[in-house]
Amino acid sequence: RYHVGHLVGAVGGGIFGFLTSTFGRRYRGDVWTNWYRKRTIHGILTLGYMREKLNRENLMSTYPEGSLTGYASGDLAPPEGVEHFRTADGSWNNLADPKEGAAGTRFPRNVDAAVIRPATDEELMDPNPRTVSREFLTRGDEMLEVPFLNLLAASWIQFQNHDWISHGDNITTKLAEIPLDEDDPARIAFGQRNMFVPRTQPDPTRKDKGEPAPTTFVNEVTHWWDGSQIYGSDQATQDRLRLRRHGHLRLTDKGTLPLRDDDVEDSGMVRNWWVGLAMLHTLFAREHNSICDHLAEHHPDWDDDRLFNVARLVNAAVMAKIHSIEWTPAILPNPSLDLGLNSNWYGMLTYRFRKGADRKTVARYNVANPEMGGLVGNKTNKHGTPFGLTEEFVEVYRLHSLLPETLKFRRLGEDEIFREVPFAASRQAGSPVVTDEVGMTDLFYSFGREHPGQLVLNNFPRFMQELSVPGNPVFDMGAVDLLRARERGVPRYNDFREQLGLKRIESFDQLTEDEERAERLHDVYGLSLIHI
Repeated sequence: RYHVGHLVGAVGGGIFGFLTSTFGRRYRGDVWTNWYRKRTIHGILTLGYMREKLNRENLMSTYPEGSLTGYASGDLAPPEGVEHFRTADGSWNNLADPKEGAAGTRFPRNVDAAVIRPATDEELMDPNPRTVSREFLTRGDEMLEVPFLNLLAASWIQFQNHDWISHGDNITTKLAEIPLDEDDPARIAFGQRNMFVPRTQPDPTRKDKGEPAPTTFVNEVTHWWDGSQIYGSDQATQDRLRLRRHGHLRLTDKGTLPLRDDDVEDSGMVRNWWVGLAMLHTLFAREHNSICDHLAEHHPDWDDDRLFNVARLVNAAVMAKIHSIEWTPAILPNPSLDLGLNSNWYGMLTYRFRKGADRKTVARYNVANPEMGGLVGNKTNKHGTPFGLTEEFVEVYRLHSLLPETLKFRRLGEDEIFREVPFAASRQAGSPVVTDEVGMTDLFYSFGREHPGQLVLNNFPRFMQELSVPGNPVFDMGAVDLLRARERGVPRYNDFREQLGLKRIESFDQLTEDEERAERLHDVYGLSLIHI
């Protein structure tokens, strides 16, 4: 079976490579990519070509050549068990590069070092992030809904983000000052002349010489798809969350997450907490314990540590599967994308010729090719760069427009809304209050019935533009999102397009057929979008 799988993989891979290079290279028009406008198979080949091109040209380590990730020593001895189980901080997934993907290591980049240029104080305000937010993000009286999604999709992506990426606590002693326009509602209502934004933590591991990138930042959580939002990214957190019996995580007698001293649910990652996160953290903590019970039934000789570690592997794989072949095709419904993502997971042969329970992630004859046999169970290919989630990847997942202004609660099986609460009332310590009053069953049913917001201009949650934090009567997360990209050296629009293989634009009219919108872009940005 091994030789058959490699033979089919070699032949199939050669054919697929020829087809992608022949039919996939015309992947762009004058402004955008075009894979989604092609017939399914042609779209798949175009996506395949784009993936190979980006893997080849757009993966850059932020550590000097010859250095291991995190400047780890090359003579470290692996701890016992790391060949089989995950560590708390994500280290030792690669025995030859023990800190690869670990918490506290750098975000890599998808762009050349030459275009990574952290903005000066003046450039941070060009154009003013608050002005951009007010002009292009502010939601109207009614949220534009996604009719084919429910609110669980919004909870899910934040839940996954917390597994992958976090810049940690910001520096309150070093601030960016965003001036507020004369007609800004915050200035009129509170006399607030500036919005003060704490800066991103600098990288404490930077060297004085020899750094390949002009600025770097570190990830507070593990880069891996390992469920760290449930289990934590350090040993102390993981130890606190474990029951130390039967491999279980700690839950209350009601099956909910225990509370911390600040009355927020306790889990591996609780930043920007709200009830939507509490639901999914609770669900997968329960799933972990259920997996442990199933394992114990079949392996009564396994101790607490082994049950915990194997259950974590299974739980993380379940989350990866849901995201890969359920969440992503749901939020981006397209036949080519659906086939491509399922082929990534199962392999195109299994996905095409097996149905239901006969469709295995790793087939009996494992075809040694990522397209034909799937990425899961095949040889790892890092394309010459140590694994890590990139700074540009962080920018892709700013999806706040999915969130509604209020949460609408229904009883299981009923249409009538029995309660509606402002989103803010479900945040932080408000989360367990809502959970206790509504109950998990009705929460999941309610989220399944409520639609999220469209990812379009002027549909950003108003409550996120009107947050109140110490030092700021009004704190606009839309403006902060814009500032963060500039602060962290993410290239401006045209440079970013060019780095991703797209043509530079010469006019705002190329971006939209809406003349009024193009004029608004020009009024706010001037020439900075095009030339910076």
